Amino acid sequence: MTIKFSSVLKKVREEQNVSIGTMKNLVCVSSKEYTMYEDGTKFPTIFTLSKFAKFLNVSPCYLLTGENNLDEKDLYQLPLKSTDSFGLWFYKWVDYKKDEVTYKQIMSYHTSSQHFLPAFCNLGLDDVLWEDINRLFRDNLNYKKETIRKWKNTMKQVFEYAIDCKKFNYNPVINVKVPKSAKESTPTIPISSDTLKMILEFTHKMQPAALIMLLAGLRRGELLALTYGDIHLKEGYISVRKVVEYEGEIPLIRNRAKTVSGIRNVEIPLTLIHFFIEYLGCHREITNESYVISDEEGNVLTNRKFNRLWHEYLSELNKCYGGFTELELNSDEVPIRIEQFTTRNLRTTYSTLLYENGVDPVTIKDQMGHKKIDTTLEIYTKPSKTFKHKSICINLDEYLKEIEMSL
Repeated sequence: MTIKFSSVLKKVREEQNVSIGTMKNLVCVSSKEYTMYEDGTKFPTIFTLSKFAKFLNVSPCYLLTGENNLDEKDLYQLPLKSTDSFGLWFYKWVDYKKDEVTYKQIMSYHTSSQHFLPAFCNLGLDDVLWEDINRLFRDNLNYKKETIRKWKNTMKQVFEYAIDCKKFNYNPVINVKVPKSAKESTPTIPISSDTLKMILEFTHKMQPAALIMLLAGLRRGELLALTYGDIHLKEGYISVRKVVEYEGEIPLIRNRAKTVSGIRNVEIPLTLIHFFIEYLGCHREITNESYVISDEEGNVLTNRKFNRLWHEYLSELNKCYGGFTELELNSDEVPIRIEQFTTRNLRTTYSTLLYENGVDPVTIKDQMGHKKIDTTLEIYTKPSKTFKHKSICINLDEYLKEIEMSL
């Protein structure tokens, strides 16, 4: 079987006399973007596919294949073999994954798929060869290595799923390398010690959020779902059991984490414990059910509101620590003089601080909620040149001095 989504969608829509305007409004896209579904240049997400199927009163399987005998089946029931198309295997795999990972991660898989599905969509699973995947990567050197690596990881998981289903015997993606000549990604670096001090001392509505990411390493989605009842000051840990996901601008609390490893208790330092003891003493209105960071009504922040608050926070930090005169502060535009940082910079700083202060990598991985230690060490841990010099040269010199003394 192969994917016939574009032609089937158009056929069913026309048979039911449904306008393009109605369909585009259903999934909140422009007319141009909807037309891409019907001309086969854009592939739907699992959520968009489900919306189309429900509205048109057909099954997702029928929309994908056009086969009437599948009209009563859900994707998990879709019977596939190695000769069926890679595209169908992709959708069956995503349907399986959607109950395991976050909405954001599923959308990331779909973003990656827009780059490889056009090439492999209707090739049989056993017809997708190492050479084809390698050629695809090398034909897209204008993309960053990190992006191509996401394509590879997504494709690899589709084949692994087919292998787990006992329908395939090997994974052609494993030995395909991300081209060295692809663009280098800009690494996320830790914040400076001066910026760390600013965050510790500057009072602001976003200070509790910034400190939790900086000193406990929580992801943004974990932070936004965090209530004060999840912070156990007496025992010295934060309980991470849920995450905020967004469907459009709508925030939804999910009782799960980004990965299975994300469900964890994060040990927190005394600095953070003392901060919250003092903070809660000054804010008696806070209850265990209160979100650590919320809107004016105490609700979970939308993406837009979080970004606005974060921008305001950085702006206030800049005005306070940028060394401005009163005249400069009253001007229409206040220049940026302090180090700008993102939530990811804070999480990277946390991992790096643990590493530089002697915490073993396995413990750091567990604290960060990573599934693989490679993610912890290669992406989030960026030791400074001073630390590298100390750990290599000074320690080595001390060892050699002991050897010389023993001669």
